[in-house]
Amino acid sequence: MRQRAADQQAAEQQAREAVVAAESSATRPAVTVPVRDEDTASAVSAHAALAVPAPPVPPRPEHVRFFGAVELNPERYNRDWNRVSEEVLQHLTAVEGAKVQIRGEITAEKPDGFPEDKVRIVPENARTLKFHPAAFEDE
Repeated sequence: MRQRAADQQAAEQQAREAVVAAESSATRPAVTVPVRDEDTASAVSAHAALAVPAPPVPPRPEHVRFFGAVELNPERYNRDWNRVSEEVLQHLTAVEGAKVQIRGEITAEKPDGFPEDKVRIVPENARTLKFHPAAFEDE
């Protein structure tokens, strides 16, 4: 009778230790579970049958962003911009779900300064067209 009780206590202690080890481990080791039948106390080892396999990690998408900068010929900017539109922008904007942002940047310099009428007209037109920022600078 005493031996039976000692066997049962030993099996229960092993089960407790296995649970503690399983909780502290990232993987799922074998777990010892006490099972009692009428005559004896015994321990049965349950393995990863209880473990649920982790779902596969989907691959990271490639080519998720495009960027580009181009200089246009100031004497043929309309022609050059049309080519950019047809050969690059058209392909990007045709992709469903793509967020396309188009930015234009203009810099102009004249060492002896721009005429007063241009200094008044260009910033006014730029504001109307929602340029941000837009201004003439002194040296």
